[in-house]
Amino acid sequence: EGIRALNDAYNANPVSMGAALDTLAGLSGRRIAVLGDMLELGRDELSYHRSVVEHALSLQLDALILTGCRFKKVRQAGEACEWFSDPEDVVRFLSGFLKSGDLVLFKGSRESRVERILQRLKEPDRA
Repeated sequence: EGIRALNDAYNANPVSMGAALDTLAGLSGRRIAVLGDMLELGRDELSYHRSVVEHALSLQLDALILTGCRFKKVRQAGEACEWFSDPEDVVRFLSGFLKSGDLVLFKGSRESRVERILQRLKEPDRA
């Protein structure tokens, strides 16, 4: 449907998240980031998640979609991003939001299973 996907949902840490977001920001088209939690970061995990959200917001992407309990804890009311607990809710949101020419980054730790959102979006019978 003319939508490009960058699937980097195998591993995630603050450095790789920042690099992926910077890459997305430098590309043309509507730029959307779908980010799942970063795991195994230790006691400072929430500050790392907060810094990723702040960095993503500073890039003025066209949409920032977050999923996972860590991102939920750091997201603040009024921020220009969406948070969903259920990946199927992300699929439904993106199904009505995406249009031809969009570029979507899917990034998260392997256990966040962000790639499943992309797989569902590719299915012809998606919600």
